[in-house]
Amino acid sequence: MDRTLKKQKIDPTTDKGNIVLNVSAQFGADFDLTILTDDSAAHTIQSDFAGLSISRGQVDGKTRIHATGRINGGGERVTLQATGGSIRIATAPIGPALLGHMLGFAP
Repeated sequence: MDRTLKKQKIDPTTDKGNIVLNVSAQFGADFDLTILTDDSAAHTIQSDFAGLSISRGQVDGKTRIHATGRINGGGERVTLQATGGSIRIATAPIGPALLGHMLGFAP
């Protein structure tokens, strides 16, 4: 996501895989994050922001991990849903210079 944006509605889903959302540290949103998984030890919700409330329950034989919360005063609704995967909210995406260094292209 464009790191200059402070608010934006986001609503991706995945049936088998992870979701990683990279935002600026000033990004404001109301989060609603859901994972449905057969392996709750392997699939988790992680966030660089404090303030998410996480609950676990059972739905049709699967574990449902649900997190909600408002960060930086709130904003647009961000709804992320992953089945068989994890969700990560990060504030430090790998930029071109860092990626180049990791691949051995930068000094």
